[in-house]
Amino acid sequence: MQFGNIDFTKRLSYGGGGGGGGGSAFTDDTNLGGRGGNGGGLVYLLLEEITLEGKIESKGQSGECLNVKAHRSAPGGSGAGGSVVIITKSLHGNPNSKIQVDGGIPVNCAFGTGGGGGGGVGRWLIKTQDSLLNSGQ
Repeated sequence: MQFGNIDFTKRLSYGGGGGGGGGSAFTDDTNLGGRGGNGGGLVYLLLEEITLEGKIESKGQSGECLNVKAHRSAPGGSGAGGSVVIITKSLHGNPNSKIQVDGGIPVNCAFGTGGGGGGGVGRWLIKTQDSLLNSGQ
């Protein structure tokens, strides 16, 4: 389910963190579940001109696996991707440049329990007056 305003420059957000995994009732030592992954951060660039040559990332982190055979605990869920906003008069760069706001990948390392869920995808926005990306030729 997607949330937020379509012009989300009015209310930017970090990616939500993943939930912690459930602890085990089968062990005497610890009753720990895996930690949830951190959500992606927030990148906000307000520039006259930008040249993209590579990638900008605001990705969620995968949830944590414990020693599940010993603890029989569930892994944590993965964090959601964050937000990237670029507001510029002029955008240049390589067309192979990337903006990645992926959620953390699902974790399935559990012994007899379900895996931790994957993080949702984040959001990105580019506002520009003119864009001129090199063709790569």
